[in-house]
Amino acid sequence: MAMAEGNLQAVQAIQPGCETAGTPQGLIDGFDIVPTVDVFEGMAVSAMGLFHWSFLAQPHPLPERLLEGRTDPFLEHLFSRWTSPGFVFEAVSMQDYLQCFRDPATLHATCADYRAAWAVDRHHDQQDRDAKRTLGQPLQVLWGDHGTADAAGPMRLWNTWAAHATGKAIRAGHFVPEEAPAEIAAALRDFFSTAQ
Repeated sequence: MAMAEGNLQAVQAIQPGCETAGTPQGLIDGFDIVPTVDVFEGMAVSAMGLFHWSFLAQPHPLPERLLEGRTDPFLEHLFSRWTSPGFVFEAVSMQDYLQCFRDPATLHATCADYRAAWAVDRHHDQQDRDAKRTLGQPLQVLWGDHGTADAAGPMRLWNTWAAHATGKAIRAGHFVPEEAPAEIAAALRDFFSTAQ
């Protein structure tokens, strides 16, 4: 059996070859593709959880138009993924988030922030990295152990950017101050009392 397929058909063709004793005599595994598992493994572990970075950075007005009148379900989805298990925002806080994001000016400003991250900020970071510029002052890094940053190894990354970085994971998701206010307050007090 010989096979040449493109797109998903090629990926699907590989699977029977792996699962049976008989393998194709010749197999072209597609054109400009790799097996699906390799695609996803090649992405950062948190890529699916960070889809909003690329979505909101799309050129104006694409994300604004797609989200117009639909910001509540978008935010509710993100917040449910970004919080630690069992955490629920106070109703007044959640309502404030939703109300702010319903404002087209807020939505546009949010998208502009993500566009700047893609078009400007990452280039500035790369220039700093290439020039080996680092932070000289003490840096405290706090992240949620259920947040998106945890999988990236925050201390490993920040140690390349700061000469005096310390930090730890806090039992929380992405919204660390809201989810663990007492732990954050204690960590900040300790850090600022010794960083002087």
